[in-house]
Amino acid sequence: MKIYGSFYLTTLLLAKVTVVLIMLLTIYPEKTMATVNSPSSDNKLADGISNSLELSVERPRVLFKNGGFELTFELLQKGKEITPQEVPVKVYTTNGEVVEKLKLDKEKNTFTLILKDEPLKVVIDEAQTLKRKLSESEEAGLTKGIEIELRKAPKVIEPKKLLSLTDVIEAVSDKKIIYIGEYHDKFSHHYLQKRFIEALYEKNKKIAIGMEMFQRPFQSVLDNYINGRIEEREFLKQTEYFKRWGFDYNLYKPILDLAREKKIPVIALNIRREITEKVSRSGIESLTDEEKKEIPEEIDFSDYRYRERLREVFKEHRRPEGNFEYFYQSQLLWDETMANSIAEFLKNAPDYQMVVLAGGGHIAYGSGIPKRAFRRNKAPYAVVLIDAELDRDIADFIIYPEPLEGIIAPKLMVSLKEENGKLIIVDLPEDSISKKAGLKKGDIILKIDNSPITTIEDLRIHLFYKKPGDSVKVTVLRRYFLFGEKEKEFVIKF
Repeated sequence: MKIYGSFYLTTLLLAKVTVVLIMLLTIYPEKTMATVNSPSSDNKLADGISNSLELSVERPRVLFKNGGFELTFELLQKGKEITPQEVPVKVYTTNGEVVEKLKLDKEKNTFTLILKDEPLKVVIDEAQTLKRKLSESEEAGLTKGIEIELRKAPKVIEPKKLLSLTDVIEAVSDKKIIYIGEYHDKFSHHYLQKRFIEALYEKNKKIAIGMEMFQRPFQSVLDNYINGRIEEREFLKQTEYFKRWGFDYNLYKPILDLAREKKIPVIALNIRREITEKVSRSGIESLTDEEKKEIPEEIDFSDYRYRERLREVFKEHRRPEGNFEYFYQSQLLWDETMANSIAEFLKNAPDYQMVVLAGGGHIAYGSGIPKRAFRRNKAPYAVVLIDAELDRDIADFIIYPEPLEGIIAPKLMVSLKEENGKLIIVDLPEDSISKKAGLKKGDIILKIDNSPITTIEDLRIHLFYKKPGDSVKVTVLRRYFLFGEKEKEFVIKF
């Protein structure tokens, strides 16, 4: 296996739309903190001398005050020998730079700077003259000093140059690969994806759809479904869709229906979930030799900015026992596998074009999948995001559709667990339709409409074919303190 760059890894995100308000008053960056601390034990100081001193910035705050701006932040130093020193600070504003020297004489100092112009970024020790550890980005030569982004400059759009969806489709139609990022739970996103595929299919019948939502071991099931050899219910069961992906299938059904109707190949891009979950817990080295045969031979760890974006995701969603390095490894394994799946298909079908559907975090800035696929096949590509943050390099095109509601499968409104081949109700919220119908905590679900149910997957497939206004008959096994077990039936109306 080839490793590019430092040995690091992570998982996904799609940037939400940022609304820039020109008349901002008080701005509190969400626990913004830049810690200058490398995992390497032989990290050098800025002047090349070994030392354990760490310098970090915490709690930056920008306040609009009396027509100007007040910037407040804390400087912390940690180490065996904390000595007074002057810290060079440079503030980048909308109208130039402001340079200050601040006296740091204890473990934590709080500083306030009064500025005429809006501060965008503050950099501590840009010339790297202090006796301190360098950050990972400094060691990699990507930054100079401790950088804290305070605010982003307002972005301006010229309405006269706004494009139509037809314009965008036409602009990307000559690319070998078109990536369309999504929020997984948005009907408007999947409707746009379908429109892209329909329009591109009209231009080129040799088109394929690559989907993050399906995992590589189930490619033959996808082939059987697209070619009409199995029906939808069996397709959902055999791909373990509800177990491995889980989002309401109504979101993706129109795309799969189109592919089946037109016989458009659908490619399962993703790695087995068991692999990424194991790596997320214990790292790549915990994989067995057999499991390692499923991962790509090449993994590129050199995109530091992607690593830092994923670090922010990890901070927002981490569990107390979580390990960022393992999380990062699992994400790159995810990305590299999808890139490899794309490259493999196009190598075997060189006259095909591919539309790739995946979460926007795997696609934004080209960091997750696009650049990794390009490393393998040098095929030209375009990146289209939906409802993404406005940023110059985030995508070739960003589309902002009107919200769109869709039909979702009904739910029993119960919490369930699978145990020894049984499906047990573990909780019911107060407003649960099942609770109102008479179901109770501890009931074991045996059948729905006389069809045996032993897993959550069985239940979700059955409910997928129900609609609002329908009813289901639920057969449960209930235990009584004195009278043992007894089967009971309840009718639930959606």
